[in-house]
Amino acid sequence: MQVSISPNHVPEARSGSGLLSVRNLTKSYGALTVVSDVSLTVERGKILALLGPSGCGKTTLLKMIAGLTGPSAGEITVDGEPLGGVPTHRRRFGMLFQNYALLPHLNVMSNVAFGLEMQGFPKADIQPRVYSALSRVELSEYAKRMPHELSGGQQQRVALARALVYEPRLLLLDEPFAALDKKLRESMQLELRSICNQLELTTILVTHDQDEALTLADEIAVMRDGRIEQIGVSRDIYERPRTPFVADFVGKSNFFPGTVVGRDGSMVSVRTEDGVTLQAECVVPIDADVDTVLAAVRPEAISLLPPGTAPQGNHAVGEIRQVVFRGSTITTILALADNAEFVCSTPAGSLERLPKVGERWVACWPVSRTIAMPQQKPQSPENRTNATA
Repeated sequence: MQVSISPNHVPEARSGSGLLSVRNLTKSYGALTVVSDVSLTVERGKILALLGPSGCGKTTLLKMIAGLTGPSAGEITVDGEPLGGVPTHRRRFGMLFQNYALLPHLNVMSNVAFGLEMQGFPKADIQPRVYSALSRVELSEYAKRMPHELSGGQQQRVALARALVYEPRLLLLDEPFAALDKKLRESMQLELRSICNQLELTTILVTHDQDEALTLADEIAVMRDGRIEQIGVSRDIYERPRTPFVADFVGKSNFFPGTVVGRDGSMVSVRTEDGVTLQAECVVPIDADVDTVLAAVRPEAISLLPPGTAPQGNHAVGEIRQVVFRGSTITTILALADNAEFVCSTPAGSLERLPKVGERWVACWPVSRTIAMPQQKPQSPENRTNATA
């Protein structure tokens, strides 16, 4: 049975709400601190991804924003309203988690309407809200179907419609696409971003998937051991990482440990352990008395030149260890003089011939794509955390 939707039943989307401010937020369980002194602001209508490995505290941070767990210290406000003591169901947030938690005995329409009914919304308001939410996720004709009659992607859309039906001032997402296959996951990411942008929904996404964060988010907060390692617009996080952890976790990087042998403003000359001198830009200031740094370059910034070619700019010479064809790109692993591995990712059509294992090739890349940063010290054991996600 198809449900026809009259334009008169679709209310106008709310916009411009949901300025989120988090100040000095901390969560401890006894002596264990799982979120430590986190501060951030999410502008109205923007999507922020909390990105990090399992155990970094990102889900705990999301739960405190949602009101599912209380902070040990700090403050959360939305549109200037402090949320301390406000229960979850009074915060008017939409939530979507890994487990869609659809009620198996209710059809799609009833699943979407269920939360509104439990909160005592007038019956006259429920139906147009449900129709609007289903229309936005393109499930109007599935309104009478049962959850078991839907695909995984369709069930995910029902859960999203249920989150949108409140016209929330904030949308909270915790690994919402983890159960979907790669192709469907990528499709849903683009669709969700389109919906959030259309509704100007302030959104917070928890994920450990770097590609998902880069696809969906306007800004990314990279978390490590309960703290924010770096926060900023997605492109800056990727192209201008401020720490080795961010450079290695968001995408991949090749690192050259070395010694600073020259300085010119924000540029430094770095002598690597195998005697090669590289030019690099300091994204964060490096103190004059610091002479040991890491130079980093992304694999896709590198061009491969066959033996005997004179390189320009930054370069390194290595023996080909492995060549992997990936369709549009070719990943090549070189062994440098100090036996460290160096990864290059080049467009498949850019090479006149494929490198062969055992050959010595030249890897070269622009100075502008080389970042220098202080070597990162590991945190002491007492500062490490074991938060869930």
